[in-house]
Amino acid sequence: METSGKAKQEWLSGFLELPNCIPTSDTFWRVFGALDPEQFQACFLSWMNSVSQMSKGEMIALDGKQLRRSFDKDDNKAEPFIW
Repeated sequence: METSGKAKQEWLSGFLELPNCIPTSDTFWRVFGALDPEQFQACFLSWMNSVSQMSKGEMIALDGKQLRRSFDKDDNKAEPFIW
C-alpha cells in the first residue's frame, strides 16, 4: 500500500491531506492490526450490501480481476465472487 500510495500521491492529495506524506508500511500494519476482524467484516458486508442495492445487483469487481480479463472462456462467464 505504501508503494501504491507513493505512486499515486499526487492524485490522492486531491482527496486527502497528506502533511506527512504517504504512511509507511509499518503504519499500515499497525492500523490493520488494531482492527477488530469481526467488526471489520460486519462493516464490509454492510457496505457491500449497500453497493449491491445501489447497483441493482450488478457485479462490481473489487480486486481488478475484471480489468485483467479473469474470464472462464469454457463457460463463457466471469469468475464468481465468493463470500
